[in-house]
Amino acid sequence: AILRQIAVTFPQDVTWKENRSYMLGEVSHVREDEVHIKGYIRQNFLSAKRLVHLTGLPVLSWRIKRIEFASDPCPVKLSQKEKDKVLSTSRAQSIVSSRNASRQSSRRGSFDEMKPDGVEEVKDKQTGAKCVQVGAAS
Repeated sequence: AILRQIAVTFPQDVTWKENRSYMLGEVSHVREDEVHIKGYIRQNFLSAKRLVHLTGLPVLSWRIKRIEFASDPCPVKLSQKEKDKVLSTSRAQSIVSSRNASRQSSRRGSFDEMKPDGVEEVKDKQTGAKCVQVGAAS
């Protein structure tokens, strides 16, 4: 009876995993106090106010300095109707629309106004893509 119960029981989803984002990425540049990572953010959206945990580095917890959006190197070919459907069901819609609105305005946008002093614009020298820049947590 116990073996049958175990066989038909499905594992529950871990709720804390559903509320956190994770990133599939690669480290493109490492310094003592700074790491640049390129990749895709999965699950929920990553907030720049949170600490991130990077495995395989001497310092495990890092504070995010900046998150930049890059164009998809391998975009999926979708019709405009399919794109609208994806955006209407995704929380990315507000980020995409506010980002486009800031580009169209004469001002540079609220992200640049909130940017901490000493943060520089960083592009990958090989591809020209913008990267996420993080600094060591204090």
